Amino acid sequence: VDDAIAGGVFPVLSGSGNRIVYSHGARPSQIRCIDFDGSNLTTAMQTKNIPNELDISDDGTRVMVHHISREIYSANASGGDERRLVWVSTGDPQIVKARMTGDGKLVYFLLGRKALLNGSDVASPAGLHVVNAEGGTPRLLVGQTHLQKLLGLPADQGVAFRPSLDVSGNGGRVAFAVVAYSKVNAGPKIVVVDGNGGNLRLVAEGTKDSRGN
Repeated sequence: VDDAIAGGVFPVLSGSGNRIVYSHGARPSQIRCIDFDGSNLTTAMQTKNIPNELDISDDGTRVMVHHISREIYSANASGGDERRLVWVSTGDPQIVKARMTGDGKLVYFLLGRKALLNGSDVASPAGLHVVNAEGGTPRLLVGQTHLQKLLGLPADQGVAFRPSLDVSGNGGRVAFAVVAYSKVNAGPKIVVVDGNGGNLRLVAEGTKDSRGN
């Protein structure tokens, strides 16, 4: 039993139900894993501040850490093999939400606005992106132009990406939420897409409220 936790926490249970990932402390924050019965405590990695969110593979061997809305890491749950997968090189933090697939192989994330990623001098557009959990170049799957076409929005009116994202265990299907700010078809939407970016569909929507949401 870990009897000295403080700050953060964010417990996330693995798909198998055998392992839990959580954060301990604030500055720095340790990313810890423990078995469901309170045994086998390990430290996967450490971050400078409390993370935004955590995820863990179904078998409990790999963790994802979304840190201060501008970095995404993966690491072995038992420690080691720490990899910085995505980072916003300059400007404001723009990573809205991130999730790892159950098999621990891919990380999907929503970028709220265009930003320079991973040291590139070419801005990545806002939208749904995916990156290999072992590292590599993030790839855009769904951007503003895709959503404008899907929702019938004018070219000068787009969507805002909500911090709502989920992905199936093998990465084959993704669901996320947006809000359309437009004189046409405004309001919140739930959109789904295949893990490779194909078959984009609108599955649910609401009306714009008095606050514009």
